[in-house]
Amino acid sequence: MQKLFRNNAFFLIPYILFAIAGGIILLTSSKREIHLAINAHYNSVGDVLFYVFTQVGDGIVAAAVGLFLLWRSLWKGLAVVGAMVAASAVAQVLKHTFWSHEPRPKLYFETIGEPIRLVPDFNNYIYDSFPSGHTTQAFALCCSIAFLIPKRLNWLKAVLFGMAFLIGYSRMYLSQHFFRDVYFGALIGTTVSLLVFALFLHL
Repeated sequence: MQKLFRNNAFFLIPYILFAIAGGIILLTSSKREIHLAINAHYNSVGDVLFYVFTQVGDGIVAAAVGLFLLWRSLWKGLAVVGAMVAASAVAQVLKHTFWSHEPRPKLYFETIGEPIRLVPDFNNYIYDSFPSGHTTQAFALCCSIAFLIPKRLNWLKAVLFGMAFLIGYSRMYLSQHFFRDVYFGALIGTTVSLLVFALFLHL
């Protein structure tokens, strides 16, 4: 595990900083306050850009990447697919059991009678908010790929963190999720990837 962390510091250190800062935000602000602060910043470019980013976090893209990696290398493909499937399973169990029918931002703000800005022509879901499945999948995929990249391409590991972060942010920008949904989705995706790759390294 120590070697895994050492070799992937350019992904994991930014994630740890995000986890610390995000934890402080969650402890000091309500989900309503955080979402309204994010919702107040938007423009037409962001509407398009974050719609594209959120599609990258979709399961179809993750499955396509997984199949490509399986074709290139069975071991690497199994590790990445294993991490994605395990992380997604954890998120879906939480989403449909302990936090079943948890209201998403659209329904939450309608219920309290407070308007928020929604991206035009985007279909907002209303239930099963926690945790964010897209964010879980994005961090599991990007973290896993970062683990496969050699240290000489450390900059690419940092880019992968940025990609996962932007996919998570897109879920809040589009009012599909609250910050806590994204925060714990990132936690699940990264932690499960670490555990899966630590296991594969000992096989």
